[in-house]
Amino acid sequence: MLDFISKYTSSHEYAPSLEEIASYFDLASVSTAHHHVEALEGLGYLKKIDNHPRALEVVQRETVAEPVTQNISLKFDSNRITKTDIPVNQIVHADVIDFLKKMPGASVDLIVADPPYNLSQGGNWSWSGAKSLQGFGGKWSKVMENWDNMPLQDYFSFTLAWLTEAKRVLKPSGSIWIFGTYHNTGIINVAFQILEIEIINEIIWYKRNAFPNLSGRRFTASHETLLWGHVGGKKRKYYFDYPGSKTWFDSSDQIKKQDKQMRTVWDIPNNKERRELQFGKHPTQKPLSICKRIISLSSKENELVVSPFAGVGSECLAAAELNRRYIGIELDEAYVDIAKKRLDNAQKVRKLF
Repeated sequence: MLDFISKYTSSHEYAPSLEEIASYFDLASVSTAHHHVEALEGLGYLKKIDNHPRALEVVQRETVAEPVTQNISLKFDSNRITKTDIPVNQIVHADVIDFLKKMPGASVDLIVADPPYNLSQGGNWSWSGAKSLQGFGGKWSKVMENWDNMPLQDYFSFTLAWLTEAKRVLKPSGSIWIFGTYHNTGIINVAFQILEIEIINEIIWYKRNAFPNLSGRRFTASHETLLWGHVGGKKRKYYFDYPGSKTWFDSSDQIKKQDKQMRTVWDIPNNKERRELQFGKHPTQKPLSICKRIISLSSKENELVVSPFAGVGSECLAAAELNRRYIGIELDEAYVDIAKKRLDNAQKVRKLF
């Protein structure tokens, strides 16, 4: 959005209106554009004069280096993707925001995202003081975490950017799942509210076999959080296989009882089958068991599932084995190669039976 405002202002010699911003990004309402502008102003990216509809000014600041993306080896590399060009059942080597921007609106049934968690490995934390963020009832203090070179304000902007595109490409009947931890779920929750993505459920994924805490200075982290949201408005058109959720049975889940309602705490060990690791692994790789539960209960066969941070392709492999179409988007070429090997091998195995 910041890039659009900057280019529009340079071309027209005045800033776009909220209506023009909402129209360009296919936002649900002008108020959503207003929330975006307020958030960018609060983060110091924009200056806005009250009661002047076009009085926006991009603040000149030190740019944040963006990762270099290799060319996508597909015919639509530099153009918008039409519905007939969607690279179904492929792992695409691309930046997630750039790629989603090319996707047609309302073309995706389900998004299962495992974004960067913005973790801290115990490096130096520096408080930069209170930062006013209008519209949130007070001031926020930002924590700069040196470990991963993504300050909080940049992580928030990144989250808003990719979720804006995710919302645009989702069908009204679609939904989005996001994995997270206490490091980032608060930011994702706020971004959902800014973008008017309604949270359906918060799921606690309890991991009985979690890695122990070696420092002895805190409790052992034994769960992750999933946020499940939709963009269908008050009609709530999103798909949910409620009967399937009741009959779902997993012998490793000591909480879920067959023929009983599935609750919001899932007891799923973080174990991977041997075949999940044979071509390589990812540090935050999810087991197929949890991916299949999500995809089975929130999509139908032949629907399109998108994994915006595909890693080594667990969500895509789960989708393929459940007879869903998929697209995986991954920036790291090494992980793209592993994901492709996993999917190719799975396809060969299926042909044997």
